[in-house]
Amino acid sequence: MRSIISVCLIVVLAMPAVLEAGFTWSQAPRAPWSGRGDHTVTLFHDSLWLIGGYDGGLSSQIWCSNNARNWFLVTDSAPWGGIVGQTVICHNNALWLIGGLIDTSVGGDTGISSTIWRSTNGRHWVKVTDSAPFGKLWLHAAASHQGFLWVLGGSRWKGGGHTINEVWRSPDGEHWTLVCHAPWGRRRDHTITPFHDSLWLFGGDVADPDSIFDWCSGDGATWLGALPRPFWAYDDHACIEFRQKLWVIGGWAAGPTRAVWCSENGRNWTFCDSAPWPARSGHAGAVLRDTLWIFGGYGEGDTLLLNDIWYLVETSGGADEEKLTSKSISQIAPTIIRSSQLSQFFQQLIKQPSVLLNASGQKIAVKPGANNIRHLKSGIYFLNADLRGQGRRQTQNNRKIVLIK
Repeated sequence: MRSIISVCLIVVLAMPAVLEAGFTWSQAPRAPWSGRGDHTVTLFHDSLWLIGGYDGGLSSQIWCSNNARNWFLVTDSAPWGGIVGQTVICHNNALWLIGGLIDTSVGGDTGISSTIWRSTNGRHWVKVTDSAPFGKLWLHAAASHQGFLWVLGGSRWKGGGHTINEVWRSPDGEHWTLVCHAPWGRRRDHTITPFHDSLWLFGGDVADPDSIFDWCSGDGATWLGALPRPFWAYDDHACIEFRQKLWVIGGWAAGPTRAVWCSENGRNWTFCDSAPWPARSGHAGAVLRDTLWIFGGYGEGDTLLLNDIWYLVETSGGADEEKLTSKSISQIAPTIIRSSQLSQFFQQLIKQPSVLLNASGQKIAVKPGANNIRHLKSGIYFLNADLRGQGRRQTQNNRKIVLIK
């Protein structure tokens, strides 16, 4: 689900470590639904509704829970059949399911849906249209904002390419208007989150290398790059508003991550790099009764399909610093270095044996010279000349590096 883009390198200086205290992760009982990724979980009528996803095949299930612990199988044969990469939005007191991949046996756009479904109870669904004007679409983003349904970006092709930067809106899910071709560039597997009366776009699998940054818009037509720009390059992540903050959780960065980011304004971010749950991408998230929940996703190693459930609550005490180390993003604008400059940059930067930490806190040894960095995968790294005996703590002299191939 990810395309290869040209190599670029973003480097910013790290600020002193600042502990994001008062939030604690815990694990809920494992779900009865099978491990899966690219599903949706939506809050509706004070209950959570889990729909579809890839669990070794395309799931046609709908599950419901009023507490995220006890789950009820509503149906295992939804009217749209198996589906993955769809969006499900609560809008005007109804659930709306838009697009998605419904057939993996064919290529191109043949297995992608252009259908919109609506339900007022989560159990009985009505087809609003089977030919939405934005066409066949999956791995897109959607939101309810200012009385409209919004559909933004996505892919019109099953196996990569044909991504779009279109922004559509509708008052009723049936009549749609093309608002603009957004300046944030063609992408899929991104997120759109309403926050502070604006739409905020984060990350994604980006077709245009110069458009990897994050954007916000009050009206969906005029978009501004969020400054200072966060430096992550995630896709297939979750973004949720919780406790008057934006939270970017997990995602794909040359592999699934367990990084967590939070911000009170969408511009200044705190990085928490050691959440207790396994690294993941393609998971779902929601807020239920003043608790933030994440569900399943694609893992790594022997647990490629996850069905675990974790929740985040605000507590009166502080968090354990070893379990939750955070870093504030520098106000300095990032330096962008093209692939032709990559070798020269590393030769100048790494003058002595050094250590890189990836986003999950794992150490990667790096020797002087550029040849040994060719094996590095895309992702986030922290560079320090010698981290022995320092654990995961970072100093002001560390550099944060985002490498995208």
